[in-house]
Amino acid sequence: DDEDLESLASLADKVVEVASPAVNAVQTTELSTEVEQLHSDIATLKKLVTSLSDARHPRCFRRRTPSPAPPDRPTT
Repeated sequence: DDEDLESLASLADKVVEVASPAVNAVQTTELSTEVEQLHSDIATLKKLVTSLSDARHPRCFRRRTPSPAPPDRPTT
């Protein structure tokens, strides 16, 4: 009976050793994919903020044509 328990425990240890890295690898891949997506989303948001900021506050202001000076009034 003790031998059966020992062999089952040994088999369980081997299963855990083999199964754990695969689970960790999947989790790492999923996390990596999520991080890449977040980087992409942040880059898109940065471009959007920049374009909205530029549209709201253009860097090159158009020069206005100066108003003509009023004619000199003769003094009396």
